[in-house]
Amino acid sequence: MKRFCGISVVALAAAILGGCGGGDADESGSSTVYATNAAWANLYASAHSWSLSGTVSGSGQNTAVQSTLDLSLLADGTFPGTGDAAKIRRLTTTATANGGSSSDYVTHYLNASNAFIGTVSSDGSCALPSNVGLPPTSAAMGSSGPLASWTEYSSCSAGSPQIGTGAATWSVENASSTPYFCVTNTYTSTAAGNSFSSTEKDCFEINASGTIGSSAKISAVYTQNGVNTTVSMSTF
Repeated sequence: MKRFCGISVVALAAAILGGCGGGDADESGSSTVYATNAAWANLYASAHSWSLSGTVSGSGQNTAVQSTLDLSLLADGTFPGTGDAAKIRRLTTTATANGGSSSDYVTHYLNASNAFIGTVSSDGSCALPSNVGLPPTSAAMGSSGPLASWTEYSSCSAGSPQIGTGAATWSVENASSTPYFCVTNTYTSTAAGNSFSSTEKDCFEINASGTIGSSAKISAVYTQNGVNTTVSMSTF
């Protein structure tokens, strides 16, 4: 669970450059209650695809970037970190900037209630969650709460070294009069010699019944050895 999707964009864009935004949220003036548990379930219930554009800023550069996020449904199976039965979803991110492009993915393993069992990234790193929760049945604009904490290992094999820790929260936010269901991830590397941390917020348009819309927003900050790279993207 090192990333939902935004960190994938950050890492790819940083590689393209060679080297936490989204501040327009307005939580005021709404009495609508949103079906947040349904929104979470609907996010994983079917395939989705979002095309986004925005900027990557870092090391004195400000570069246009485009990205495609594809959430696909894989056949049910087991999470390799624990052997637990799971619904399996894969989010593939493709980022393009400066004429170059790269792809990355993270595979999500969920139980029957859509709570996280774990994730495996394309590099083989394996995240095992704790304190796992779900959004409540409904929540007002501006509400938020925990989803999980997790520990990341270099692989799902027994005895693999720990390489990071993190946490995820959900929230209901408003931007430009559009309601969004958001997932915010924080991550810190614990690997020796790797000074890395990140914060990402991935937001998806919803309505009061929790249906996922066509709009999405990603904001993220990646910090490597004290140098920040910032990503801000939205659907077009």
